[in-house]
Amino acid sequence: MQPTPTPEEMRAELAQLDTLQQKVAGALMPVLFQNADKLRDREWVTEQLSHVTLLALELDREPEAGAVGAGAVGAGPEDLARVQTYVRDNCDVVLNSCFRLFLRVGEDMAGRAEKGFSLQEATVQALGYMRI
Repeated sequence: MQPTPTPEEMRAELAQLDTLQQKVAGALMPVLFQNADKLRDREWVTEQLSHVTLLALELDREPEAGAVGAGAVGAGPEDLARVQTYVRDNCDVVLNSCFRLFLRVGEDMAGRAEKGFSLQEATVQALGYMRI
């Protein structure tokens, strides 16, 4: 098992992610924090990655001419194919960074464990390592 990355190593690792990878990782972190007991369930984690990716790709999409707002999140064949391709191509990079960030934030927040901390505090700490 690799040691927990230092804050500098974590920032450098996350800086290597492209913008969409960072958005997906940033959106996935609160889900992982809230469901820490499921982190070893690869199928569940991949499913969550797929959900977050669908939303991120929908937000990244250019609105169609004449459309009001971003429209409903699509789940048509084209959207599902985009999600499947993205997850297949980016799963390891995004999840490895998320798991390492999870450990980094855990270490950062360890001193506050007795008093407790909120999901929001952990999420803010995680996002502080990203450039988004």
